[in-house]
Amino acid sequence: ILLAISTLKPQSVFLLLIFIFFWAIINRRYRIIGYFLGALIVLVGFSALLIPNWLVQYTLEVLRFPFYNLPLTISSVINDLGGSVGSRMSIVLSAILLLLLGVEWWKGRNSRNKYFLWISLLTISVSQWIGIKSDPGNFILLYPTILFCLEMISGRWKKKANLVIITLLSIITLGIWILFLLVSKNNYQPIQSPLLSVPLAIIVFVLLYWVRWWVISSKKVDYSNQILEI
Repeated sequence: ILLAISTLKPQSVFLLLIFIFFWAIINRRYRIIGYFLGALIVLVGFSALLIPNWLVQYTLEVLRFPFYNLPLTISSVINDLGGSVGSRMSIVLSAILLLLLGVEWWKGRNSRNKYFLWISLLTISVSQWIGIKSDPGNFILLYPTILFCLEMISGRWKKKANLVIITLLSIITLGIWILFLLVSKNNYQPIQSPLLSVPLAIIVFVLLYWVRWWVISSKKVDYSNQILEI
C-alpha cells in the first residue's frame, strides 16, 4: 500500500519501483507486485469516483512539472550552466550513473535486510542525478539515507563515531544554509539557485559508498538493533 501511495510523486520513486519489481521477480516475491497493483487500482478507482477526471488532471500536471520548475538535479544543473558542453556532460553523467545502478541492482538481486535497504537508498539518491526533475521539498527523501549511513558509522566505530557524526551534520545543515545565502538571487524574495541541489546529493552519494563494505561484508558492525526483515 505504501508503494502505491508513493506514486503520488512518480518522479521521485520511478527508479525505486523498477528495482523493487526487479528484485521481487528475481526472488519470486510476486505478492509484492500483486499487492502494489491492487492497492494502486483501488486508490485510483476511489479517486476517480470522487473526481472523475482526476487522473487526467494529475497526468497533465506531472507532464507540465519540468517546464515550470528550476533545474533541480545535478545533471540538469550541469546542462543549464554549461551550455552545449554541459548538455553532453549531463548525458554522460546520467549514463554512467545508470550503468552503476544497473550493476548494483544485479549484484544485489538476492539482497536482504541492510543490503536491500542500501540499494534502495542508492536508487533514490541516483534519481536526483539523472535528469528527472524534482521539487526542493522532495529532497527530504534523502534524509533517511543520511540517518542510515550515520547508523552504520555509529555501529562500526561506536563512541568514536560521535565526532564524525556531529561534523557531518554540521556540514549538511550549516553548509547548505551558507551556500543558500551566497548563491541565492534577491527579488521580491530570495530565489534559490539550482546549485543548491548539488551538495546534499553528493554528500549522500559519498556516504552510501563510504558504508557500502560495512553493509555487505563487515563483521565489525553492530547489528543488534536491526529489526528489518524482507
